[in-house]
Amino acid sequence: MSEKTTRKQTLRARGWLIIGASLALLFGIVALKANADSGGDDLNQ
Repeated sequence: MSEKTTRKQTLRARGWLIIGASLALLFGIVALKANADSGGDDLNQ
């Protein structure tokens, strides 16, 4: 039983890790796109 519980916790942690990485990647792409659309002036200041 404890082995099953540990595995479930590992899968859940891995799921959250994938979700977090996906959101971070998506946010990074959106931020870069917004910066490119604005002419990139924000980066140079």
